[in-house]
Amino acid sequence: MTTDELLNKISQWGMHRKIIGPGAGGTVDGQIAKLREEHLELVEAIYQGDLQAAADAIGDMTVVLVMLSELLKLDYASCIHLAYNQIKDRRGVMSGGVFCRETD
Repeated sequence: MTTDELLNKISQWGMHRKIIGPGAGGTVDGQIAKLREEHLELVEAIYQGDLQAAADAIGDMTVVLVMLSELLKLDYASCIHLAYNQIKDRRGVMSGGVFCRETD
């Protein structure tokens, strides 16, 4: 299954669950709260060394981000492309385990 097909299936799932789409009850605030919940699950999984739970949390966060982008009337794939285009030519150094970009 391609990434586009998978994103479409996630959107369909959200419509069937009435999170997104016509007559749906999902809200931006609700999805932000859900994203925080999934983020905390990811942090807990990482610190417990549970890679299966970490993978599940990353996947869950992705689903929530797809729902959030739909609620904001943004195309999730376009958001990823935008982010990549902003970072692709960045230069910088690693510092304390974090990539720090050079400033102009």
